[in-house]
Amino acid sequence: MGTPGVAGATGPIGSTGAPGLGGIVTPRSTSTVVLRPPTNAPVTAAVDCGSAEQVIGGGTRVVTSEPTDADRVHLLDSGPTLTGWVGTAASTSRITAGSTLTVTATAFCLEGVP
Repeated sequence: MGTPGVAGATGPIGSTGAPGLGGIVTPRSTSTVVLRPPTNAPVTAAVDCGSAEQVIGGGTRVVTSEPTDADRVHLLDSGPTLTGWVGTAASTSRITAGSTLTVTATAFCLEGVP
């Protein structure tokens, strides 16, 4: 391979891009907490945006109150609905007595959508 050549001239400035969505994005969350749910029983959390908002993203978090139970739960589904976000998880084996499973759904909602 040879020696690199001299840098070329700077190219022209590109055109201005389309305007962004604008507006304010508000995260909205809700949680469902279940004490030692049965194995494979779905635990669901769902959250909606306000009537003047549109969902533009989101996610689901799954937590056990007993850290050693973390490998005994599985996120089954996480995704948008027409008005918000929903997430579902389940334990894949019996979690510790007294332990809770918490599923939290978060929707990112864009304000000012007609």
